[in-house]
Amino acid sequence: MFLIFGIVILLQSCNVLYIPNMQNVPLLKEKNEVRVSCGVSDFQGAYAITNNIGVIINGQSNLKSTSSYVDKENTQVEDHDCQNKVLELGIGYLNQISDSKVLEVYGGVGFGKNSIKNSFKDDSTGIFYKKESFSANTFRFFVQPNIGITTDIVDIAFSTRFVFLKFSNIDTLGFTTDRLIEKNLYGVEKQNYMFLEPAVTLRFGYKYVKFHAQVVSSFCINNQLINYLPINIILGVHINIGRRFYSNSNRNKRSLD
Repeated sequence: MFLIFGIVILLQSCNVLYIPNMQNVPLLKEKNEVRVSCGVSDFQGAYAITNNIGVIINGQSNLKSTSSYVDKENTQVEDHDCQNKVLELGIGYLNQISDSKVLEVYGGVGFGKNSIKNSFKDDSTGIFYKKESFSANTFRFFVQPNIGITTDIVDIAFSTRFVFLKFSNIDTLGFTTDRLIEKNLYGVEKQNYMFLEPAVTLRFGYKYVKFHAQVVSSFCINNQLINYLPINIILGVHINIGRRFYSNSNRNKRSLD
């Protein structure tokens, strides 16, 4: 409860420049296996090239975080609208420790765009009298080890992502230098940001289709000033296409015959 309250305060008082996307935790077990996860604003895919090498793709689009803030005199309202878009590609090593346990390590790069729009209005008239906008391209590099248990019914995984984040091509409209400093947006293109992001993933269903839930925490570990979302909760659907499922089905059919 206190954590949720803290996040609400953060969104109401700050311009969020970075929102951690869903971590790709496929738990691949065999060659040619395909896994796909879809959330409201996230899409992910994974494919096992061999029994020990996998590739992943991550996409995030139109993730909006909108909040309002009323100043101390209750005379103006400031509306924040934050958007994050990113596309990531990665490759990694996977190892089936036992029938159900899988260890994976992925690394990759991502490109995207983050934007913030602030609108002001007079609380008595409701008329907007000033607007601010900020946008930046992003480059990121990540390394992510995963370990988990995957069965026909349930998947449980723990992962930790290390993220290097860089902003470029800054475009601002309506912001004064003082306002950029106030919102921790001034000079972000000159900084390198590093995040540590542990996550827990839970999936349950049966074989091919499972309900997907993930909680991602994010910590800026190099003490750079940046407004970011410290926790993200993603719900969605996970699809698994594995050769072993069809092999089991064929064996069951032959036994019935």
